[in-house]
Amino acid sequence: MQTAVLGLGGNALIQYGEKGTVEQELSHLNKALKNILPLFKKYNVVITHGNGPQVGNLLLMEKFSERNNISGSKMPLYVQVARTQGEIGILIQEKLHNLLLNEKIKLPVVNILTRVIVDPNDPAFENPSKPVGPFYSEKEFEKIRTKKNFVKTKKGYRMVVPSPEPLEIVELEQIKTLSRKAVVICCGGGGIPVVKNSLAGTNAVIDKDFASQKLASDLKASLFVILTDVDFVYLNFREKNQKEIREISLSKIKKYYKKEIFPNGSMGPKIKAAINFLESGGEKVIIASPNNIKKAIKGMSGTIISND
Repeated sequence: MQTAVLGLGGNALIQYGEKGTVEQELSHLNKALKNILPLFKKYNVVITHGNGPQVGNLLLMEKFSERNNISGSKMPLYVQVARTQGEIGILIQEKLHNLLLNEKIKLPVVNILTRVIVDPNDPAFENPSKPVGPFYSEKEFEKIRTKKNFVKTKKGYRMVVPSPEPLEIVELEQIKTLSRKAVVICCGGGGIPVVKNSLAGTNAVIDKDFASQKLASDLKASLFVILTDVDFVYLNFREKNQKEIREISLSKIKKYYKKEIFPNGSMGPKIKAAINFLESGGEKVIIASPNNIKKAIKGMSGTIISND
């Protein structure tokens, strides 16, 4: 059976304007996972997920504790990534186990704390660029004491952290073995960033799309699915002449990407990950929202990018 890697975006689990409660996450997960059930009949499915809102919330809780002299140890960023892998992983396990049970699909669901090797000399450490946490309005931003490493976006201000390139997935062989007989949840939040040889953790958040693509290529997956908070990839996104892309070839999407049509803070990494996957031998990429993924799997919705 062929392999499909499914990347759940952190913003698909906590939507814009939400507080990010467990109940909200479970509700979104229930809808998303219910819609991907057809995949389990055709593929060995490996699930990855983002953690931008979740890890950002942990960082903000630390800042709140510091500001109000509340005792508690400050955790390194790579430990926060590990915490969100456990948090989101158990929620996916809970929902998916019961959905598979109802469909009489006999598959165990396992969650692997996954480490990903990065280069300690990656330029990203000197140039934080990965958005994490909630969006802040102008008024809310003024109340934040330390404004270092924040950027202004269309939705408001957001914290940014280093995001080095993923070089190697430490637990790859274990994921390969388990994925033949179970649904594997791994590489959460792009993986726990570690340096080679010692495998010591380092403070960064790896881009989930790039880590998911690396995993998909290493597993020789035929299908790479990216779930995000929009129904399609768009040209001229949020402009009057906005147009959705439904089906497109690798060569054509590469031309658009080179023209820098897709913003780095949102759709850009997803398109780059799709290009990398197809160039590495993958067959098809689907980019869609959790609400329309069921139709997208059938080729009736979402953006489908295929090799020429």
